[in-house]
Amino acid sequence: MTRSLWRDSDGTAAMLVAGAFPFLLAAVAAAVDVGAVAHERRRMQGAVDAAALSAAQDLTAANTRARAVLTANRVEAPVVAQVTTGSVAGSGSGRTFTANAAGNAVRVTATYPNPSYFLRALGLRFDDASVSAVAGQRNLGAISIGSGLASLDNGLVNSVTRGLTGSSVGLSLVSYQGLANVDLSLFAFLDAVAVRANLGVMTYEQLLTQQVQLPALLRALDDVSGGQGLGAVAAGITGTPRSIRLGDLIGLDMAGAGMTGSGGASALLAKVRASDLLGAMLSVANRDHIVALDLAGSVPGLAGLRAEIKIGETMQSSPWMVVNERGGIEVSTAQARINLVAEVGPLLGLGVKLPLAAEVAPARAILDAVPCAPRDTAAVRAKAGVAKLAIADLAVSDPIPASAAALTPAPLIRAPLISVNAKAFGALEASNWEPLTFTKAEIAAHQAKSVSTTNGVSNLLGTLLASTDIDVSLLGALNLGIGLPGENQVAARLLQAAPALETTLFQLLGTAGLSIGTAHVRVDGYRCGKPVLMA
Repeated sequence: MTRSLWRDSDGTAAMLVAGAFPFLLAAVAAAVDVGAVAHERRRMQGAVDAAALSAAQDLTAANTRARAVLTANRVEAPVVAQVTTGSVAGSGSGRTFTANAAGNAVRVTATYPNPSYFLRALGLRFDDASVSAVAGQRNLGAISIGSGLASLDNGLVNSVTRGLTGSSVGLSLVSYQGLANVDLSLFAFLDAVAVRANLGVMTYEQLLTQQVQLPALLRALDDVSGGQGLGAVAAGITGTPRSIRLGDLIGLDMAGAGMTGSGGASALLAKVRASDLLGAMLSVANRDHIVALDLAGSVPGLAGLRAEIKIGETMQSSPWMVVNERGGIEVSTAQARINLVAEVGPLLGLGVKLPLAAEVAPARAILDAVPCAPRDTAAVRAKAGVAKLAIADLAVSDPIPASAAALTPAPLIRAPLISVNAKAFGALEASNWEPLTFTKAEIAAHQAKSVSTTNGVSNLLGTLLASTDIDVSLLGALNLGIGLPGENQVAARLLQAAPALETTLFQLLGTAGLSIGTAHVRVDGYRCGKPVLMA
């Protein structure tokens, strides 16, 4: 009988379930209450966010406006709400709020009891919770620095865009001019980049930390500029494409710019010229690369032309464009070295090759103030970088010395019975920081302004060539001296090439978003008193 009772397990499972049921019920109750707590926190956070934004619209009535929004969102007793005006310092996660009656920000804090539907029956309850939000009035401005390039030669733009993109397809002149005539939304471009690079939805700040390949950037620019042929250029890129960290191109010195796909609605409408954006992209993509270009037939007036471009860093790694909420943020172009070797035509049946080396320091600009009350104009400082030119035997990776005495003469003519060597040096002195003022109408019209080096850029190369030290030797030994016809003929031929070479130099730099002797600046947009969440 004992064995029979031992083997009879009927009802055992029911007993176990009955014994565990109170614990299962408690677990379900806890899950329900925890979910209710999380839901209430989201609701309360949304309410204080809305209250802080409303209060920031009129800080003189911050308390009244914040409490009205809290009431509208059913935030009432026993919730304890505090509204405090003050100032925000720092940036990003390091922002701090300091109470200050004369500040330009407001903090709304709500302390509330957490809901409990089941656990309180067991004598348990959650502690009170607190949420807060800080919002402030923020003046935003956007500034960019570009090449100011107005026109290009058809063959040149095709060759240069092929070389700088690594594509088998270059832009046509019509396509480039189309880009030069388009002012597009910066944030629309960033939205298109997120889509083309398959990055999903993220904050604009997170987007700027991403490394994006050049084909995706070109397609994004094509999307927002109305289809100017950049898609075909992107399709022609083979192998491993170059990539850009977006933050090296565009700076975003503000919090709360919003999520990709929003068009920057939480920031501002910043318009940029599509060709300037392309040039800046190519400049950043080619940092520390040497790009060799065969421009034969691309430049009228020259029998042949080869170019090498090496683009370096910008000043203090500053971007080409920045959207910021505080003054003193700098934008700059990159430094660059260019070597041009031009065939300037036969002289007495002999080929003449003219090597020109150019070294360009960054142009720089700073947006100090936007046209928000009490101001009615934007204040900018700009500075054109130093530039050096030389006729010499120099590799593109070599810096140009500071004087002609340190230069190695370059061979212009090599033939069995004659050799011609030459050297020359010229420099543009960097300008001082010069103030520029932009009215609201000039900003709306996307007007660019510029500053130049102290000794200007007019006839830059002609002046250099006129001072060239030319040495003509027969049989490699006989120095014909200064003033003889052979030397004068060589000098005259070099001067004839000056206009074409100078145009080529400016256009090569301009296509890469660079300039020589000038800084071209635009204030691309501004927004006054925008209430935004800061913490």
